[in-house]
Amino acid sequence: MNAPPREADASSSGSTMPLGGELAPEGHRAAVIAEPHRETRDLTAADLNGADLRGPGLAGATLDDATLIGSNVAHTNVAAATLRRADCTRAHMFAANMRGADLSSATLAKAVLQGAVLREANLRHANLQGANLVWADLRDSTMDACDMADAHADKANLSGARLHGAQMRGARLDGATLAGATLADADMSYARARRADFRNARFPGACLTGLDIRGADLRGADLNGADLRGTFYDANTKLPDRVDPAAEGMKLVGSGASLRRANLSGMDLSGVNLSGADLTAADLRGANLSTCRLGRAALRGALYDDDTTFPRSFRVGSKGLYRIAPGANLKEATLRRARLSAIDMSGADLRVADLAAADLREANLEGAGMDVANLSHANLRSARLRGANLCRAMLTGAVLHRAELCRAALRGADLTRADLTLADLRGADLTDARMKEVSARRAIYDARTLFPAGFDPHAAGMTLEERVA
Repeated sequence: MNAPPREADASSSGSTMPLGGELAPEGHRAAVIAEPHRETRDLTAADLNGADLRGPGLAGATLDDATLIGSNVAHTNVAAATLRRADCTRAHMFAANMRGADLSSATLAKAVLQGAVLREANLRHANLQGANLVWADLRDSTMDACDMADAHADKANLSGARLHGAQMRGARLDGATLAGATLADADMSYARARRADFRNARFPGACLTGLDIRGADLRGADLNGADLRGTFYDANTKLPDRVDPAAEGMKLVGSGASLRRANLSGMDLSGVNLSGADLTAADLRGANLSTCRLGRAALRGALYDDDTTFPRSFRVGSKGLYRIAPGANLKEATLRRARLSAIDMSGADLRVADLAAADLREANLEGAGMDVANLSHANLRSARLRGANLCRAMLTGAVLHRAELCRAALRGADLTRADLTLADLRGADLTDARMKEVSARRAIYDARTLFPAGFDPHAAGMTLEERVA
C-alpha cells in the first residue's frame, strides 16, 4: 500500500475535514504497522471522552459501549479489539491499526481515520457519516448497512469489502479502490467516485443515481439490477461489456452532452468541455465551472447560487439562469418541479413564478413575494412562510403540513385540497381564499386570523391558539 499523503497533499483534493496530518511522522506507512499483540483489558462502557490513548496499545481490548468522543488513538494498536456500539465521534484515529476490530454499530461520525488500517474489520451498522477515511485500508472489511453518507474516502482501499445496503449518499471516493467489492442494495446516489477502481465489483439493486464515475474503471463489474439513471460518466470511463449507457439513462459529461435538468450541484466541472451541451434547467448550485468551456451551451432556466464558480469571461445575466439566494429576483421564473428543499430564499421576488410541483420542503421563504405564483401540488412541508405574500396564489393540492404561515397574506389564494395539517396560521389573512376540501386538522390560528366567509375553523379541526406569534 502506498504511503498516505501528508496534510498538504490530502487537502489539495478539496477536503474541508481535519486530516490529522500533524500526527503523521515523516515516511509513515500504514501497512507496516506491527502485528497486534493481544492484551486483556476490559474497558466496557468506560468514559474515555477526550482521552489520549496513544502509547500502550489496546490490541484485543474490550471497549464495547465505551465513549471515546474526541479521544486520540492516533498510531495506536487497536487490532482485534471490540468496540461494539462505542461512541467514537470526532475521535482522532489517524493511522491506527484496527485490523480485525469489531466496530459493529459503533459511531465514528466525523472521526479522523486517515491512513487507518481497518482490514477485515467488522463495521456492520457503523455510523461513519462525514468521517475522514482518506487512504484508509478497508480491504475485506464487512460494512453491511454502514452509514458513510458524506464521508471522505478518497484513495481508500475497499477491495473485497462487503457493503450490502450501505448508505454512501454524497460520499467522496475519488481514486478509491473497490475492486471485487460487493455493493448489493447500496445507496451511492450523488456520491463522487472519479477515477475509482470498480473492476469486478458487484452492484445488484444498488442506487447509482447521480453518482460521478468520470474516469472510473468498471470493467468486469456486475451492474445487473443497478439503478444507473442520471449516473455521470465521460469518455474516460471504462464500462462493462454489454452496458448501454444511453439505454440505462446515464449522463455523458462532455461536449454536446444532454444534461437537461441534471443535478450537477457541487460537482467539480473545472476544465471540462461543455460547449454545445444542453444544460437547460440544470442544477448548478455550488458547482465549479471555472475554466469550463461553455460556448453555445444552452443554460436557460439553470439554477446557480453564490457558491457557483463560472469561467472568468462568463456573463450570467445574459444566459437566462436563475440565482437561488435570499432577495433574489425570480419574478415570472419557471421553476416547475425544481428541487429546492431547505434553500434560503427569504425576501425573494417570486411573483407570478411557476413553482408547480416544486420541492420546497423546509425552505425559508419568509417575507417572499409570491402573489399570483403557481404552487399547485408543490411540497411546502415545514416551509417558513412567515410574512410571505401569497395573495391569489395557486396552491391547489399543495402540501403545507407544519408550514409556518404566521402573518402570511393569502387573500384570494386557491387552497382547494391543500394539506394545512398542523400549519401555523396565526395572524394569517385568508380573506376570499378558496378552501374547498382543505385538510386543516390541528392547524393553529388566533383571533387575528382572517378566514373566508362561511369557513368554520372549529369544524375543520383547527385549534385556537391565543399565544401571540
